[in-house]
Amino acid sequence: MNISLIILNIIVFIIIILFGLIIARVLSNLSKKIIDEFEIGRITSNKFKDYAPEIIKYIVYFFGLVIALDAIGIRVITFKILGIIIVVLIGITVLLAAGDFFPNFIRGLKIKSKYKINDIIKVKNISGRIIKKDLTEIQIENEHETVHVPYLMLK
Repeated sequence: MNISLIILNIIVFIIIILFGLIIARVLSNLSKKIIDEFEIGRITSNKFKDYAPEIIKYIVYFFGLVIALDAIGIRVITFKILGIIIVVLIGITVLLAAGDFFPNFIRGLKIKSKYKINDIIKVKNISGRIIKKDLTEIQIENEHETVHVPYLMLK
């Protein structure tokens, strides 16, 4: 094998790894912003909010490494299959975790204008004043507590 070809392969490997690191950081930060903006952590769990950006970052690291190894001639079909399985499993987990988000979001689009801030409402055995409306719920405050009420619970 030619020495210049080896050097070229090493340079290509390093460039792909660097792009993978940059893309991983960007996607991780973007996912944090999306989770905060849509308040997904409150809908699912705070653990999801903390771990999802890290999981995304490591998945991108993994695929960056696989692509870099493939670029220099190391065939890693097993890693590719494993990576695809991991992404599919994580996708299913995210869909299941956000299962309440979409129905509440759609319901909120339909009835959000019916309720206004400072309206007094009663939902089941909770009554109070509306203090905030989000994408998937309203917050009701009474003399004892603040309660998050999903739009699916409203008529």
